Amino acid sequence: EFKFFSEYNFARQTIPILSEEEVKQVIEAIPSLQPISQNAQLVKLIQIPKYLDFAQRAIKITGKDFADTAASDFIEILWDIIVKNTPSGNTGGLPVKREASFISVAIERAQKMLAYAQANNTDAEAMQKLVDDEILLRSGDGWFAPAHDVLEDWALVKFVNTCYLEKNDTVDFFAKLGAQPAMRR
Repeated sequence: EFKFFSEYNFARQTIPILSEEEVKQVIEAIPSLQPISQNAQLVKLIQIPKYLDFAQRAIKITGKDFADTAASDFIEILWDIIVKNTPSGNTGGLPVKREASFISVAIERAQKMLAYAQANNTDAEAMQKLVDDEILLRSGDGWFAPAHDVLEDWALVKFVNTCYLEKNDTVDFFAKLGAQPAMRR
């Protein structure tokens, strides 16, 4: 664990997946989740509390029920809502800047194996909005980290996909990807 190599204090919090009964209880309390709970591709995802939280947020914002949505499409919709914040509009290209800034933080943390990233080459307004929306955390010294590992994983997958699409050959792909353990996982 990084806690031995960092000045920051860490506490590990393991949150188990929800049982089918617990999901049913949530759906009884939040009926708008009923259709998504019937989607065979998403039912296992919403047993993860953070995905359930994201799903409820997406339903509330989009008005969609996601009953027939593929898992990959659902995750892309969540990314657009949570990280890019596309429902708020494209004011000054902010969704693209938010996405680029967030991915930059995730890559820097993974490549440098740090708890927080400096994020020097990011858009200041986008970074502040991500902090305001609790998508990024800011340390006392002004460095940044994703607020949830699910979001960070999605950012790293996007980076790997970009490296793959831009590769000339396999050697080039791995060179662009980097040799850091967090990038190779």
